[in-house]
Amino acid sequence: ARHGWLRLRFGELNRKIQKRIRQALQHVIPRISLVRHSDVPVEGVGVGTVLRSNRDMGGSIFDNSAVILYQHERGEGCQGIVLNKRATMPDGKTRRMGGPVDPRREVHLHNVADLPDSKRVLDGVYWGGDIDEAKRREGARIETFYGYAAWFDGQLDGEIRNEDWTWTNDATAELVFTSNDDAAAPRAGQEEKR
Repeated sequence: ARHGWLRLRFGELNRKIQKRIRQALQHVIPRISLVRHSDVPVEGVGVGTVLRSNRDMGGSIFDNSAVILYQHERGEGCQGIVLNKRATMPDGKTRRMGGPVDPRREVHLHNVADLPDSKRVLDGVYWGGDIDEAKRREGARIETFYGYAAWFDGQLDGEIRNEDWTWTNDATAELVFTSNDDAAAPRAGQEEKR
């Protein structure tokens, strides 16, 4: 009789655990999504392209975001910076958040065209190089972002083909060096593509 009571108690406990697992999964499963991929590149998307999110991205940094691509290599993937997200740190300082990947890493976009080892993103916007050197240059504009966005090869193409993003190649340096949070708002004269 004692073993029967233990089996009954264990069975009851097992049912409770299974019920809790099912309840937890109901909240988790909708948040899990398959990565979108396409073997067909979206022509025209590259360094300097600005992406705008088209839909709710599950409460992520990409909700209502504008992202500028600063690296894009077929076969390698791409990286970009979210332009319109800020966060207030515990010390009260505000930081521009560049994306969910490595949020402690500083990524700099600047306007110093002749800075060694920097790469052109678009007219008046460059990435990389010796930022301390850039800071010493007269007229230098430097924006510091924390973290970045990254896609593996074919992932961004799949997301664009799924209409998660619209894109344009008509961005200007003003979009990067703006001091407000309206970088996601369309600019006059910017044609968007799907």
